[in-house]
This record gives sequence, structure tokens and C-alpha cells, in this order.
Amino acid sequence: MPNNFKPVQSLQRGLKLLEIISRSREGVSLKDLAREIDCSSPAAFHLVHTLVDSGFANRLENPVRYTLGQKLRHFVENQQRDRFYRFAHEGMRELGRDLPQVSAYFSEYIGGSVVVTAYLPPSLPDPIVYEERNRILPPYASAGSLAHLAFWPQEIREEYETRYPFATYGVGYWQSRARFDEAIDQLQAQRMHLMPESSPLILKLALPLFYPSGSLAAALTVQWNLAESKNLARSRKQLLTVSQYTSTTFTHKLA
Repeated sequence: MPNNFKPVQSLQRGLKLLEIISRSREGVSLKDLAREIDCSSPAAFHLVHTLVDSGFANRLENPVRYTLGQKLRHFVENQQRDRFYRFAHEGMRELGRDLPQVSAYFSEYIGGSVVVTAYLPPSLPDPIVYEERNRILPPYASAGSLAHLAFWPQEIREEYETRYPFATYGVGYWQSRARFDEAIDQLQAQRMHLMPESSPLILKLALPLFYPSGSLAAALTVQWNLAESKNLARSRKQLLTVSQYTSTTFTHKLA
């Protein structure tokens, strides 16, 4: 820091006000704010209302108190989302380094559908994650949709199944509701599930990703198209082990 640097006191006090306000869900009175930053009530009033005018604080009435504004909440949310995607993409790249033959699709619940928002192609020396936006996964028949359905709250699952009836979108792949429900049960118990594919050489894994709280964050579809059946059991085990590590590491980093 330069020797001639002098902090701007009003800015310091404004930042201190935000710090104080952030500690209280119910809001903070003007008197308490003035006392905390050691200034007069009129000075605190001008500072906090500059924050209100800028959208960084809210003024509530009866009694008058101040809470964090929507603009600051948006900043925090954007920072959290950037961190979320950074860890997700790091995990996908690490997956690609451990298993260069696999492809991976990162999917989220957006606008009533399960949508791919990132894609990792196979066989790249330095794995690259590409962002996507408009690829809606087939309901029930995709690993990503299965992972979401297994861990959604009941109301979201019911809304999804109303939008995409199983008899229309799912029975062709699963043949019966009983087989689908069995896959959901296995996925909930094991936190991953190999999809039933027409060829044993296609290993397609449904891998849910979780927040530290245990709620669903997103899902990965990890697909490995094998060239031959030699060492099939070992390849399956390798895929499950590496994918489980990816899921655990993602949750750990978010914590």
C-alpha cells in the first residue's frame, strides 16, 4: 500500500454499515447504526440512505429499520453461482483427466425442464468444458433427468411428471413404471445408477451432485462408449469409483 494512502472515512463507514446490517435478519435501527460506527445520527442517516438510494440497503417502516438491499443480494448470489460453476467445471475437467474416454453432461432444473448447461467431450489431452444453454434432456429416459427425479422435493417431482407424463415420455424406455421406480430406489440408495442401455459397451451413469446440506445441486451424465467387452467389469468399477470421487469432491469444495 502506498505510504501516502489515506482511507476514505465515509466509504469505510458505509462498508461498516453493510457489515452491521448483514448480521440481522430483522433489520437495524438508525440509532444502533450510529452507535456501531461511532458517529451522529444525522451522519448515519445520510450514509445509510445513500445505500438505500443505491439499492444496497432497504428501509423498512413501523418501526424504521434497515436491511440488506436486493442489489447486494444479487452480488452475493452471482458470486455464489460463479463459485458453483467453477467447482462443477473443475470436477468435470478432473473427470476427463482421469478417464479421457468419457463424455460428461452437467444438467440443471431450469424452467420446468432438465437442461444441459455444460458439456465435456471425450479424448482431449487437456479437457475443455463447453457451456450450453438450450439442450433439454429427454424426460425419464436420460441419466440427468433420472438423477433429478430421484432427489427432487415431492412438489417439484409432481410438477415435472404433470408436465411430462410417464405414460407418454417414459414407458417406451423403461417398459414399465415398476422398472423405473426400481431404478429411482437404487439411485437414492447408491447415489449413482448405470442406465439400462441396449449395448453392454455403453456405460451411461446418472450421477447426482449435492450441496453440503444434502439437497440436490445438479446432475452429471457420465458416458463411456467402450470399443470392446474386454475388461468390461474393470471399466465399470473404474467409472463408478472416479465418478463417486467427483461427486464427493464437488460437495466438499462447496462446503
